[in-house]
Amino acid sequence: MYPAAIKIDPVGKFSELNSKNAWNYFKAGRRRGYLSAEILNPFDDKLKESTGWSDEKIPKSVEKTPYKFNEVEFIVTTKPTTKRPGYAEIYDDIIVYLNFVVEECKKGASIKNIKILEDTPHILVKSLIERVQEKHGEIIKEGVEQKIGYSEPERLKEEKPSRLWVSTKRDPKELNSDNSIIYVRADKLSSYFKDEVIGPFETSLKSLTGWGEKIPEETQEYWEQLGSHIFKVQSIPSPSTKYAEVINRLIKENKKSEKSGDWVKILNDVEDKFTRKYSVKTIGKEKYASVVRTLKAIEDIKEEKTETQVKQPITYYPMI
Repeated sequence: MYPAAIKIDPVGKFSELNSKNAWNYFKAGRRRGYLSAEILNPFDDKLKESTGWSDEKIPKSVEKTPYKFNEVEFIVTTKPTTKRPGYAEIYDDIIVYLNFVVEECKKGASIKNIKILEDTPHILVKSLIERVQEKHGEIIKEGVEQKIGYSEPERLKEEKPSRLWVSTKRDPKELNSDNSIIYVRADKLSSYFKDEVIGPFETSLKSLTGWGEKIPEETQEYWEQLGSHIFKVQSIPSPSTKYAEVINRLIKENKKSEKSGDWVKILNDVEDKFTRKYSVKTIGKEKYASVVRTLKAIEDIKEEKTETQVKQPITYYPMI
């Protein structure tokens, strides 16, 4: 036997760190998980699927697909997009390749597009750009981005998050009026759990660590027990590199040559404090850059585009 319906109740708003609010945090997290897995995500997925658009079938421009279920109207906005390529992968490929060149040249190996000038390996700058562009083409993916919005009647807008009853016999993927109303109420309740209970609780807990704006030199741990609820907050210094900006600094093209990437400027005979780092040699019409100096220049750009932030994951042990 199983119940004909399941009830999901809201919990009290967060006020302070104590055992009662820890219980509310526990309940809000699990109830929000249920709402997402059993109501919101299945309905979202079915709406998106019903548009007919996908990563395999991409519209030429932005498409808005409306769905009207008596009181509630949904609009699925589908737009073609280029999935962000893994610029870190491109960066790693360049670094690995240039280090390989250095080591092979020490052994006296002959490598395409490499010349030994003044006892130092130099690489054809044009070939560097081609390598990055080729790698970029390999990992770039086209697809779609889909967002769902809805408008509900005044009576639903005015409702405060309250007890939600959900039939166990309903099909959560069926696009109908009843499910659309359940969806709206579930979405409001989920947002309430996130904004009024879970978010404030975690923010308050993290503030006790003393880290956030301050960055520790190494990972720090903070423990807190609230009744039968135990929390561990780690403060982890995490370097974050903007690899897309690193790559753009190398190969970006601009109508104004001086604003182009370093390697493009070298090909266009632009000399500045950046291009001088590469120790460029000209042979005929071709430009060759020192491999060792190129490695150093790329690493300098990476350092410039890297910021250290603090990540604070929370591990929760409910001893109940």
